[in-house]
Amino acid sequence: MPKTPIILPIVRSKLWWALQSGLLLGLALICLIVMGWLAGALVVLVGGIYLWRSFKQLPSGMLYLLPQAEGPLGRWLLPQGDLDDALVVHCDYLMPWLIGLQVGQQRVWLWPDSVPPEEHRAVRRLFHSPGR
Repeated sequence: MPKTPIILPIVRSKLWWALQSGLLLGLALICLIVMGWLAGALVVLVGGIYLWRSFKQLPSGMLYLLPQAEGPLGRWLLPQGDLDDALVVHCDYLMPWLIGLQVGQQRVWLWPDSVPPEEHRAVRRLFHSPGR
């Protein structure tokens, strides 16, 4: 009997944004203290642009995980409503709050606020191997 697919509506994580912004502001404060206000302002400007570009490049959309015996397959839902080709999915990082998936060649981090809690638990159950 085929298993039901796990449908992950992935959004950009605001938790990721807050953590990275905090690190950027801490670095800017250190530069401000050590090298002066010009260096601190430059760090905020360059780091802010890089952070904004990184945030916009985070994957978002619908990811369908198809559990199979040889390993799960993933499919991205395209904007036209079609499913993309099946991609092999590997779990590289599995912790209680953060899951790192390799979907084909793309890295997808599942933060607690980027996926609904029920689907987050389903993904953890899919990739968790008891006794390890």
